[in-house]
Amino acid sequence: MADKKSKKKINFNFLIINGPNLNMLGMREKVYGEYKIKDVINFTNESLRRLELELELELELELEKEKEKGLEKDLNCLYKFKIDWFQSNSEGKIIDKLHWVAKHKKYGALIINPGAYSHTSVAMLDALSILQIPIVEVHITNVFKRESFRRRLLTARAASMVMCGFGFEVYYLAIYSCIRKYLLYKNIGKNLKGSLKCIKQQILERD
Repeated sequence: MADKKSKKKINFNFLIINGPNLNMLGMREKVYGEYKIKDVINFTNESLRRLELELELELELELEKEKEKGLEKDLNCLYKFKIDWFQSNSEGKIIDKLHWVAKHKKYGALIINPGAYSHTSVAMLDALSILQIPIVEVHITNVFKRESFRRRLLTARAASMVMCGFGFEVYYLAIYSCIRKYLLYKNIGKNLKGSLKCIKQQILERD
């Protein structure tokens, strides 16, 4: 493997927002499972660290294949992912956070579980629509097997993807899907632009 110091480091930040009552996981109805929110956070963060190692190996193998073909492509990079977590039971605080995200452009993608606000909040939909980054709306349960009012996902109108029914693993799966869809498929086997600015531009052009 190539020396990590010689690799092009690409940092990519994710924000995960959890809406009302998700701080009470482990105490809610059985349909939400027994895991507490801290267990979900630990699982997601640890899974992402393992993914970084897997991607490093995957890119190394791809680079070797290209060299064997006599092609010199700039695939020698090192992905580093970071997750920030935010939870609030207040609609206004979540909207304020979305406004902050829109203004500061710190994050490459947003994962959001709006909770019950998903079914009711036009204001949150409007705030999400301001963002110019991929948005994945997630739900721990399969909302389409539950009460009829839960099947209307108003905020999902602003989402790039919607994932539900995967249990507490849905947060990691959403991040994994973002990485595969918006980063790797555009870079592996092609000339890698090599900077987060370029990758963000590709995302905007695609969406």
